[in-house]
Amino acid sequence: DVNIKSSESESSYNDAVTAAEEARDAAVNNALEEGHTLQKDGNDNDIISSDITVSADASATATVEYKTKFTTTINLDKNLSVLYDRKDKAVTIRRIENKLGIKGSPTAELVFNNAPAKLVGERRLGLIKYVMSLMNGARLGVGAQSVGLSEAACRDAEEYASQREQFGKKINEFAQVSEILQVMRAKTDATRSLLYETTRYVDLSKLSRNKAAQRTADMLTPLIKMFGSEFANQNAYDDIQVHGGSGFMKEYKCERLYRDARILTIYEGTSQLQVVAAARFIGNGAYLNYIKELDAVEVPESLNKLRDTLRSMTSMYNDIFAKVGTDEKHHRRLVEAVGYIIMGYLLLLDTMRDERFLKSCETIIRLGVGELSKTLAQVSL
Repeated sequence: DVNIKSSESESSYNDAVTAAEEARDAAVNNALEEGHTLQKDGNDNDIISSDITVSADASATATVEYKTKFTTTINLDKNLSVLYDRKDKAVTIRRIENKLGIKGSPTAELVFNNAPAKLVGERRLGLIKYVMSLMNGARLGVGAQSVGLSEAACRDAEEYASQREQFGKKINEFAQVSEILQVMRAKTDATRSLLYETTRYVDLSKLSRNKAAQRTADMLTPLIKMFGSEFANQNAYDDIQVHGGSGFMKEYKCERLYRDARILTIYEGTSQLQVVAAARFIGNGAYLNYIKELDAVEVPESLNKLRDTLRSMTSMYNDIFAKVGTDEKHHRRLVEAVGYIIMGYLLLLDTMRDERFLKSCETIIRLGVGELSKTLAQVSL
C-alpha cells in the first residue's frame, strides 16, 4: 500500500504537495509497468472500496482505494472525486456521529462496497488543482461561519449584560464586564473586516482572472480561517463568562455557541495548518508588501495617532523577524503579529467610512501592541 498524506509537520504546502504527487505517480507507474490495470466492472467503471466520512455541509474525509486485478492497492488519499449513482445500492450509512456541537449538521459515515462510480475531473490533478481549490473555498466558508458565531456570541453577551442587574445597576456598567464586551465587539469587527477584504480579492481573482488578486486572496485566506475561528472560540468563552453561573446551564444558548465554536479551529484545516499555509507569505515578504499598500492610504489627521501606532507595530514585527528569521517554531508568532497589524489597518479604513468602528479599531490595535510586545520580549531572551 502507498499512503499519501499531507502532514501538518511538513515545512510547507509545496513540499507536502510535491512529495504526495511523486509518491502517487511512482505507485501508478510501477503498477502499470508490471502489467497491472485498474479493475473495471462490466460497464467500464472503476470499482471503489472505501470508508468515507461526510458532513451535511459537504466537507468530506475519504480514503479511496483503486484496486488492481492483483493484490496491489494504490491509496489516492483524498486526491479524486467520484460520482456515484445511488440506484446501484452499493453504499450504506454505518452510523450518525454523536458530536459535541453543530448538531444541526448531521455527520455520517458512509461505507462504499464495490460501488461503481465515474471519475470527476482528470487523473493526477486531484491534489494540486481540485483539493487545494476546494480547501481554500471551504476555509473561507469556515471564516464566514466563525464571524457569524462571533456576532451571535457578542449580541448574546451584550443583551444579557444590558438586562442583568447586580448591586443596583446593570452589569454592563461595571468596568470589568464592559471591557469584556468591548473586546468581543472588536474581535468580531476585526474578523468581519478581514473576511470582507479576503472575499473582495477572491471575487476580483475570479471575475478578472487577476493573478495578483489571486495571490492576495491565497495570502489572506489562512488568516481569516485562523483568526476568525480562534476569536469565535474566545468570544463564545467570554459570552459564558458574562452570563456567569447561568451560562453553564443548558437553558441559555451561550453553552451551545461554546460547543459549536470548538470545531471551527479544527475542520477544513486546523489553526496550526493555517500557520503552515501562511508561513510562505512571511518568508517571501508578501504580508509586509500588503501592509505597505494599506499604509499608503491617506487618513484624516484625527486618525494619524492610530496609524503611527500601526507603523510602530510593523517596526516591532521587523525586529521580531530579524531575531527569529524563518525558524518554524516561531511561525505562529509571526503570523499572529502580521494578522493584528492587517486587522488594525482594515479597521482604520473602516473608521474612515464610519466612526462607529473607532472603538473597535483602538481596541484591536491595543491588543496587537500587547501581543507584539510580549512576542518581542520572548524572542529577545
